This record gives sequence, structure tokens and C-alpha cells, in this order.
Amino acid sequence: LHLMVISPSGKTLVQSHNNTPQPPLNSLENQTRWRIRTLPWGENTIVIALLWDKTEQELQREAVALLFFGAITSGVTAVGAWMIVGRTLLPIQHLARQVQVAAVPQVFLTPSSQDREIVELVGTLNGLLARISSAADARGRFYAAASHELRTPIQALSGHLELALLRPRDAAHYQETIREAYVQTQRLIALMQSLLLLNRLENAPAPMGKLEYSELDAICRRLIAFYEPLAKDRNLTVEADLQANTALSGIPQHGEMIVRNVIENAVRYATPHTTISITLAQTLEAPKFTIFNICPPFTSRDESRLFEPFARPDASRSAHTGGN
Repeated sequence: LHLMVISPSGKTLVQSHNNTPQPPLNSLENQTRWRIRTLPWGENTIVIALLWDKTEQELQREAVALLFFGAITSGVTAVGAWMIVGRTLLPIQHLARQVQVAAVPQVFLTPSSQDREIVELVGTLNGLLARISSAADARGRFYAAASHELRTPIQALSGHLELALLRPRDAAHYQETIREAYVQTQRLIALMQSLLLLNRLENAPAPMGKLEYSELDAICRRLIAFYEPLAKDRNLTVEADLQANTALSGIPQHGEMIVRNVIENAVRYATPHTTISITLAQTLEAPKFTIFNICPPFTSRDESRLFEPFARPDASRSAHTGGN
């Protein structure tokens, strides 16, 4: 800083350096080279001046240096980020290539890196792919079983009608053909209703009906009585221990459907001259329904398909068992 004291007449009384702004202070040269501030001091004036042209040159040099180093820093940062991101995404690219060349639906990914995140991601994806593959296999088996169930009554219906049309027959024979055609048609209707209901149950976003309480013990007694003739035809003994006033919360039609399917399967597939045991008890959490029968042993393949729609062991896939 340069300090000056100037008299009212413009004469320099005191100055801190030889090189100071020359009067008049508001000249163009002073405004270009100096930054000047004035303060009154009695009759005189104190002048504080800063030589600005050198400071401005220094600031310009520093600005250029900052821009240069800023550009270098930005470039190094960009290259480093590109390398880090590329290294991070490289295992994911390897996984994508595995998926592209893998067989469908048997897709199994192997970790392309031992990083914990990649290993967890591969494990999650393999679990998802396994579930998708399992669902696709189950759906394919369901379509095959449903096609088989549809083909049997259609072939029987077509065969009876074709036989009736081969040559003229008496009224009694036509009556028998119509009766058989009616039976096969009812079987087709029941099967189609089962397929439609299954599709609605699988795709319904919410329960299809009003939830209410129903007497599960009454449902069991009614269905046991309904299948009693079939049990007698197969020389089966049905023993039931049903707790009264057992309530079931849900859609009554669905609860009855579950009980009917389980009892029907137990009767149709039990070994003749054996006993079927049915128990029903009310627990704190929910009703507990248990059914036990004796049947030919399952293979490991059959056990894995117990809860698939239309699934039946090959040995029992015959006309005498019926049902879907």
C-alpha cells in the first residue's frame, strides 16, 4: 500500500514511497494503474493507493495456472472414474454374456468376480432363474396333463358318435349312445370349469368372493356322506373324528372345494380294503384338518408333483380312477 497526505492545494505533503500517484488523482493513468481511496483528515486528505497493474498481472498468471491445473485434475478424475466404473461394470458385462449364450430355461450364472456384491447378485439371479425355470416346467406339465384330460373324453365322445353313425340302429342303441355322449360332455364341462377356475385363482389380484365364517365340520360331514358310496364300492372304511363348531374364515365355496378334493383323492387312490382316517380340530391359530389313507408308494418324481394341478401317478392314470 502507498500512503500520501495531500494539502487542499493539491500538494503532496507526505508520502510513504517515491512511486505514488501523481495529482490529479482522478486522471486516466491513475485510474488504470492504481486503486485509490481517500479519507478526509482535517483540511488535508489522506490517500491510500494500491499499484494495481502488477497485481492484475499476477492474478492473471494465477488464473491461467488454476485453469491449467483444473483441466489436468478434471482429466485425471475423468480417466480414473472411467477406469473404476469400467472395472465395476465389467463383471456385470460378463454376466450379461453368460445369459446371452446360456441355454434356456436351464440358465445358471457363475460369479465373474469374488466381490461380495457380485456374489450376492449372482446368487439372487440364480434363485430367480431357478424359480422361473421351475414355474415354466410346472406350467408345461400342467398343459400336457390338461391336454390329456381333454383328449380322453373328446376321443370317447367322438368314438361313440362315429360308431352310432356307421349304420342304422334301433332306438335303444341310439339312447345308449346319447347317454354316453351326455356323460362325456358333462365330464368336459366339469374339466373346463376346473381350468377356468384355476386360471382365475392364479391371476386374481384379490380373493374372488366375500370372506365369511363357515362351519368346516358340517362341510366335512356332508362330503364324507357324499363319497360314502364310492368308498363302499372300493371296500374302504372311513373313520371320522370331527370337532363340532369348527369355524373356517374364507370364501365358503373355496373351503368346500379344498375339502372335497382332498377327500375325493383319498378315496380314489387308497388301496382297497384299507381304512381312511379323517380328523378335524380347532386350534388357537386355525382349524386343523388331517386325512390319512394307505396307497401305493410314490416315487421321488411323483412326490415332487403332488401339488401340481392335474398331476397323477402314471400307474393310476386310468379310466377307473376318474377325476381331474
